[in-house]
Amino acid sequence: GINFFDTAENYPVPPDSKWAGRTEEIVGRWMKTKDRDAIILASKVSGPSHGWIRSAQRAGMTALDRHNITRAVDASLKR
Repeated sequence: GINFFDTAENYPVPPDSKWAGRTEEIVGRWMKTKDRDAIILASKVSGPSHGWIRSAQRAGMTALDRHNITRAVDASLKR
C-alpha cells in the first residue's frame, strides 16, 4: 500500500495567502483517522524565491535560517 505522503507549507503554487498551509491542514485532518506509525509524512519549508514568487508564508520572510525554519516547522506541526 501507499504509506509515503509529501506536502509543503506553500502548496498550491502560485502561492496565495488564503490557501497557504491548507494542504497540510487537509492532510493533518486525514491523518487523525489513521495509524500514525504506519505513515511517513514529508513537508517542505518555503525558501527564498529570488523574485520569482513571493511566499504567502511568514509575510514573505523565507530566509533559510534557524529562526524561519523553526517557525515553519512549528506552524506545520500545528496544521
